[in-house]
Amino acid sequence: MKFKALTPTILGQYIHHHCERKVYYDLLPDEDPRKPVKAEMDPRLIDRGLEHEEQVLRWYRNQGLQVVEVTGPEAAEQTRELIREGKADLIYQAYLYSAGRFRQVYAHLPLVVHGYPDLLRKRTDKTTSGGQTLYEVGDIKASLQPKLYQKYQVTLYSHLLYYTYRDLYRGETVYYPERGFIVPFAKRNAPLGRLYKEENFDLEPFRYALEDVFWEIAQILAKEPQEASWHLDVKCESCGYFKHCRAEAQAREDLSLIPFLRKPQKRRLLGEGIATVGQAAQLDPSLYRKDWILARSAEQIRVHARALKENKVLIKERTSHLVPNNLQVEIYVDVETDLVHQIAYLYGLLIREPGKEDRLETFFVSDPADEGPVFERFLMGLQGVWKDCQEREKMAHLFLYDGSKKRQLYRAWEKYALEEGGGEALEDRKLTTEDRGPQYKTVSPELLTLLQQLLFGEQTHCTHLHQVLQQTLALPVESAYALPEVAQVLGYPGSVPQAEGLSPQVSPDFIHLYWRTQDPTERSRYHHQILAQGVFNLQALAHIYRYLKSTLSWPRAKTSMALDPVPLEWTSLKGKLLSFLKTERGLKIQEIKEFQRLPVEERVARYRCIAGLKYLKLQPLPSGKPAYVFSYAASGAQSKFRGNEFLKLSPLHRPHESQSVLLVQNHPRKLQLILEPRGKGSLALDPQILYTLDEDLEDFTFPKVWDAVNRAFSQTAPLNFFDLLNGKYLVDRGETASPLQAQAWLESMKKVLDFDESQERAFLLPFTYDLSLIQGPPGTGKTHVLAWILLAQAILAQCSRLSMRILVSAVSHRAINNVLRKVASHLNEFMDGRSICPLYKLNQGGGEAEELNPEKGPVCVQEIGRRGNFFPQDPQYILGATPQGIYSAIKDKNYWTTRDPFESLFDLVVFDEASQVPVPLAILAMLYGKGRFLFVGDENQMPPIVQGTYPENEYYHRSIFEYLKSRRGYRACTVMLTQTRRMNQELTEFPSQTFYYNRLKPHARNARLKLSPPSLLRAQDLTGVTSPGEPLRSLPPPPNQEPRAAEWIDEILSPSKPVVLVETPDELSQQLNLLEVRLVVDLTRRLVLDYQIPLQNLAIIAPHRAQNNEITARLAELLQNQGMPPGLLPLADTVERIQGQERDVIIISLTASDPDYILAESEFLLSPNRLNVALTRASRKLIVIGSRTVFRIRPDEESLLKRAMFLKKFRKFCERKKAIIPLPDRYFLDHRR
Repeated sequence: MKFKALTPTILGQYIHHHCERKVYYDLLPDEDPRKPVKAEMDPRLIDRGLEHEEQVLRWYRNQGLQVVEVTGPEAAEQTRELIREGKADLIYQAYLYSAGRFRQVYAHLPLVVHGYPDLLRKRTDKTTSGGQTLYEVGDIKASLQPKLYQKYQVTLYSHLLYYTYRDLYRGETVYYPERGFIVPFAKRNAPLGRLYKEENFDLEPFRYALEDVFWEIAQILAKEPQEASWHLDVKCESCGYFKHCRAEAQAREDLSLIPFLRKPQKRRLLGEGIATVGQAAQLDPSLYRKDWILARSAEQIRVHARALKENKVLIKERTSHLVPNNLQVEIYVDVETDLVHQIAYLYGLLIREPGKEDRLETFFVSDPADEGPVFERFLMGLQGVWKDCQEREKMAHLFLYDGSKKRQLYRAWEKYALEEGGGEALEDRKLTTEDRGPQYKTVSPELLTLLQQLLFGEQTHCTHLHQVLQQTLALPVESAYALPEVAQVLGYPGSVPQAEGLSPQVSPDFIHLYWRTQDPTERSRYHHQILAQGVFNLQALAHIYRYLKSTLSWPRAKTSMALDPVPLEWTSLKGKLLSFLKTERGLKIQEIKEFQRLPVEERVARYRCIAGLKYLKLQPLPSGKPAYVFSYAASGAQSKFRGNEFLKLSPLHRPHESQSVLLVQNHPRKLQLILEPRGKGSLALDPQILYTLDEDLEDFTFPKVWDAVNRAFSQTAPLNFFDLLNGKYLVDRGETASPLQAQAWLESMKKVLDFDESQERAFLLPFTYDLSLIQGPPGTGKTHVLAWILLAQAILAQCSRLSMRILVSAVSHRAINNVLRKVASHLNEFMDGRSICPLYKLNQGGGEAEELNPEKGPVCVQEIGRRGNFFPQDPQYILGATPQGIYSAIKDKNYWTTRDPFESLFDLVVFDEASQVPVPLAILAMLYGKGRFLFVGDENQMPPIVQGTYPENEYYHRSIFEYLKSRRGYRACTVMLTQTRRMNQELTEFPSQTFYYNRLKPHARNARLKLSPPSLLRAQDLTGVTSPGEPLRSLPPPPNQEPRAAEWIDEILSPSKPVVLVETPDELSQQLNLLEVRLVVDLTRRLVLDYQIPLQNLAIIAPHRAQNNEITARLAELLQNQGMPPGLLPLADTVERIQGQERDVIIISLTASDPDYILAESEFLLSPNRLNVALTRASRKLIVIGSRTVFRIRPDEESLLKRAMFLKKFRKFCERKKAIIPLPDRYFLDHRR
């Protein structure tokens, strides 16, 4: 079959629509009878793009750059000649095509690939190994900002350019372009000298994703056109095939007609044989409770299909908190935007108040140059209405139709509120109007602030009626809830009137006709039609609100018309941190509320609830506080709840009677746990009833951290936190041990310490700088170094008779305990058990004493309560406490004196696992320091848990470690440990290349570690005790297993391949993958019985508890059949629980193979930090098991695309090492689905 050439335009359309049918039709020749219509671009968009190109080229030439245009029939050879010469600064409209090496590499693509990039820009920073000039690709785009599909287009051009180099410069080293650039529309407030800006971006994630796009297109074209998938959504209206697809959908009653149905849900339903609206209306939601994609949506799909099929309005929920119930003034807002010129050309206001006549105003942009003044007049009208309501003490509220209207208002606001380059505060503008382009018109900062407060402030002054409709009603409206159709269904009698003399066939895009024509009569007609549309929208909005008000109930009352203050600190660091805290708290509460609406059984199944609790007895804690012992149902044994978590205890099915508790201890094997009440008093319990344990909505940390951020940026702050967080920290060191003293002590202890060169430099940092950062990649001994730093600080302070009170803090008690245990271990092992200084752990509940001192010795960690009278007074000590714990302790300590929860007590504040500590939480602990800080972590390992999405170029939402490390001023006081004493050479290679700039190297003693072949092993029992005379035990192959299975297992376990990727054929699994369970069990069996790997030297990592539980159960059954003691099993757990640990052999089960599930959970499943932690636990052998699907996942968001890249890079690494083992279907004969 013959196809058109694949061009960047076609590729971009495929990325934008993600539609198999569209790319198939686009690639079919126009004369092919299977192609329904010839889809062409809107000529206005083409004209606007050409106009923008001419302006940008003129801008380049005005800068003195040589721009050479490629023209004529010999464009290909002319392009190659210009590239060879390397003289032109910019090559315009070069012609690049697939030939030579490109065709060899992509022989599976059944078509030609070519394109005409707008710009090839000469690079001055890099050449080929032979000195030949290199270019990089740019595209000129008529959009306000670069879009995802446009970056893919630039990547395809760059791909063609790279292979052009390889054909031109054979034998030379040619570098793949690292970056591309896009030149969008000029910023309206840009100075004349910076009218346009090249928006550079990293090509690497797109380069890896492009390989998958090629594979996808090849798979699509291998089908017949009618087999290509398609689905109607809001993006389809801009597609040339939309009318054809909509007519087909209506004729077939296609599932696409169901409102809010997403592509993954449609694929799921089709897989179940449900293909029409009528069939979906008969859906049984109970059948899909185990399907993550349909579990929560099946009922919604059914009711929306019913509404369509029965042609009537169905009520889903009768209450909504989205609209206040005490409104006195309704303000309806509409905005219409020209998508070609990106200009908001019409604003509308409709004000309704009982007893008064409706007030309707429209604000029309009659000339594009008047956009700014019209926007300002609209804001003045809105301001007048709001102030009038405030003065009359009337409760008013804004209504928009949907999120697209809010986004249009935001884009208008953004043009005038933010500087070119992004984000200076309104009050910080330094450029005058004369410095800017001639079209620049300023808008009052006060008005811009008003819009920001109303639409984006903490107070809820605005509601999207579309959101209320989606939440409460199922309407007989196809696909999306478009405003005209919704209004008609809900009984609105009006319609958009047709202006006299205008034919219905005339394009509805009247704004362009209005701007272009000079005829007064024609302009009047177009103007009338444009205003009529705006008036219709506003009146339809008001009608919808009245319908909802008469049908639903609004439990929420509005209490204030106040607007959130937005002073300079809106863009200040303090403001961003406070906003971050509020946003995170709101998102967390919202998520927990939604989750706790699920049935108890489903909450338990997701490990976020323990059910069947029964009160057994009262058991006082060592601190004297009462604690309560409960038994619980076996289903709760795998709960995510850990010690010291704040939870909510409720009688079964009576959540309104909940009590706040702290989980002291959990004993899953005993099916028992211990709780203590939060705050004073006791728990009211009935031993005759059952309880449930859920997450607590009350956030006890929030007020402490909020208090800390406000204190840190106040006049009473003990330090200048603004300078500290911006890399400009200077403080009077006072009396401390000098670097020379530390160096001398280091030399005297060299044999004991056994430091490498990077560890020595890290050791000296806190003696040299008041703020220092130590990055500890996996296995580099960061805890070992940190423990010696703490001891040296105390020893040298004692020698100089100085105070040295050290606070060791972290997010988790586990991390703090690890450091304290290591200090105690060093004292016992290397210092003859001498107690250099007291070691304390501040503990609220007392449930962790066993963890603190697992090994008996003269020196141990003392556990102290948080009461003030227990607070240590020694001149030198090391105290471990979480930031929240130290806040409570100091608050109690000062209760009868200053009542101030903050006090500068500690000579040195140390954070372990600082890469998990959010900036605001770190500030909470730092307020107790006198000015010296040490941060130990690794930003490439587990990050803080963050619910929201924040700007990539901002760091306030990241960890304190990553935030400080990003400041240029702290480069001198940052050291990375570079020698891993865990991984062998092959295991170190990928993480070093990918995460550590090739600086991480294995220590000589572990560089050559590998598994020993079974033939070289002596028999030994499963616990690792050697039994020289005992023959190796072995098991027969499992029943129904493919005869070659043993060969595949041998290949996977081969000691010659320390890193192996096993690809499985499964494509259906979500949180449980039985094929991978089977393979993990087979591998473990061989490792234990043939390779004699002790169970404690083997671990299995999977992302979900369901997978780990199944693996554990299967292994328990297998090993007990071999006479193993019950409970003696290899660790099978999640990445979070295994960070900081190591094993000889690590088996990773990626588990998920369902592409829709992987995309839905990509933020979690594709995390590069989680991948790095998992890959770096092994010392001898790493086995990664995953479906082919997971390595081909291609998210639609750039941030997620970057995450997906790391798994693709790992696969490419294994491919280069010839370490990919694809397991065929027949290996899993007894697990076929």
